[in-house]
Amino acid sequence: MSAKSKLLEFPPLGEKPAPVKAKRLAAAASSAQINIPLPEAAMYGVLGTIAKSLEGPLAWCYCALLAIWAGMNGTCVHDDNINDVRPTLYIGMLGPAGEGKSVASDRAKQALNPNPENVEEDTPASDKGVYRMFGIDPELPPYLRTCVLVLDEMRDFLSKMMIAGSSLAPVICKLFNKDRAGSADAKAHNRVFVRLSILGNIATQDVADFETIFGEETSHGLYTRFIFAPPPEKTFRWRRPWRPTVTPPKQSKLKVKVLQEDYDAFARWEMEYEALGYKPTRLAEIGLRIAVLTACANNETSISAACLASTLEFISWQAQVKFGYTPGEAKNEEAECSAAIIRAMKEHGLDSDGRPVRLHIYKLVKQKNWNRKYGAGMVVRMRRALAEIGTIVMEYELEGEGDFKKRIETGYFSLNPGEFESGDK
Repeated sequence: MSAKSKLLEFPPLGEKPAPVKAKRLAAAASSAQINIPLPEAAMYGVLGTIAKSLEGPLAWCYCALLAIWAGMNGTCVHDDNINDVRPTLYIGMLGPAGEGKSVASDRAKQALNPNPENVEEDTPASDKGVYRMFGIDPELPPYLRTCVLVLDEMRDFLSKMMIAGSSLAPVICKLFNKDRAGSADAKAHNRVFVRLSILGNIATQDVADFETIFGEETSHGLYTRFIFAPPPEKTFRWRRPWRPTVTPPKQSKLKVKVLQEDYDAFARWEMEYEALGYKPTRLAEIGLRIAVLTACANNETSISAACLASTLEFISWQAQVKFGYTPGEAKNEEAECSAAIIRAMKEHGLDSDGRPVRLHIYKLVKQKNWNRKYGAGMVVRMRRALAEIGTIVMEYELEGEGDFKKRIETGYFSLNPGEFESGDK
C-alpha cells in the first residue's frame, strides 16, 4: 500500500488490528469519545494549507473544506468517468455541543467563499422539503445545481428520519449516487436535479450517544455514505478574531481524469484493510471522490502520486475512526441508561478537594427526567450494575440493632475517580 497510516503499526495481513479494537472497547466501556487526530500527511495541496490556516482541529477543518469545495465543484470529474466517480461528499463532524464544530464550518465557508447558490443552510424536514429546496422549476429548462447542504444542528435533521413513514433517508441516500430523485402522488409530481454534498455538525457526547443517532432505526445506509470527523482529545480554545490568510482556489470547470491505475490502487487498499479486520464499506469509493476534488483544487487534470498517497492516508484514518464509531445494531435502552448516568456524573465533575462530586440519585432522576425516559426500575438496575463493576461507588448505612443490622442504600453515590483519569483518553 503506497500510503501506510502513521497512526498505528498495522499487523501483518490477515491479523485483526488489536490496538484499534482495544481502544474502541475501552472508550465504549467508559462512555468516552474516540479521538483519532487527522495526520498532516492525509491532507493534500491547497486545501491542506487552508485547513492549517483555519487555526482549529485539523479533522474538523479539513473535512469541512472538503464538503464546501465539493458543493462548489460537483462537476469536476472527467466525462469519461461520470458514471463511476461522483465528486460529492457527506461529512459529519462529531463532538460535544459548544466546542467549535460550527466555528470550523463557518471558517471553511469564509476561506473558500462559495457562491450563494452553492450553499444551502435551511434544514429540510421531510422528503418534500428536499423537493421544495432543490426542485426543478417546470417553467425553466432544468440545469444541474451543485450544492452543499450545511446543517448546523444535524441531529434535528436525523431525527426527522425517525418519523414513521418518512421517506427522507431514502431520498438522501439516493442523492449520494444520483442527480435526480422524485416522487408522485395525487397532488403533485416532485423532482429534483442536484449534485448534493452535506456538511453536518452532529452533537455527540460519547460513543454510546453516536450509536443512538446512527442506530438501526435511523441509519438506512447513511452511515456508510458518511465521513466522520471526530473531536480533538481536549476541548479546543479557538483564537479570535480570525481572517482568511491563504488565497483560495478558484471555482472552475476543470475536469479531472481518473485512470485505471487509480481505481486499482483503491481496490488494493480496500482488500488489504478488509484482511486487517476492518469493514471499509464505500471508503474506496469515497477516496476516489476526495482524490478528484483535491486534484481539482490544485488545478491538476489527473490524480498525481502525491494526491493518491495523501488520499489513501485519509481513508486509512477514516477506517480507524469508523472502527470506533459504529452504528447501533439495535436500540439498547439499558446501555443508553448506563451511559446517561455516567455522563451526568462527569458533568458535575470534581469537588474542591479533587474528588468526584457526591450526588443523590433522586436529584439526578428529577434533573434529567430519567423516570419518564427509561422507567424507575431500569435506573435502579443500571445504577446497581455500574456499582457491581466498580464504575460508581455507592454509599450505605447500617440499620437495626445487635448482630442483625442491615446494609441500606442511602441513595448517595459518586463516580469512580478512575473514570476521570481514563474515561476521556
